[in-house]
Amino acid sequence: MKYISIPPKELMTTKESTAWCNSIYNGAIKDIKSQTLNLNISAEPEDPKDGSSVMWMANNGDIKVKINLNGAIVTRTVATY
Repeated sequence: MKYISIPPKELMTTKESTAWCNSIYNGAIKDIKSQTLNLNISAEPEDPKDGSSVMWMANNGDIKVKINLNGAIVTRTVATY
């Protein structure tokens, strides 16, 4: 399993940091002022494009991620509520 690391601290207020987070969170982050990610309950999203992923909060409170690698899509629960 490949883990995503937090960008270097010196990138946290730069355009590079925003680009890094947008590439990971499928464009969900618009402005980075802190090191938090807020998720709201939402329906299961569409399948992501090949080589990308999407994360969301399910209606039962679980945090989930859907990953597409080489056309194979898997859904995993990151945290159970």
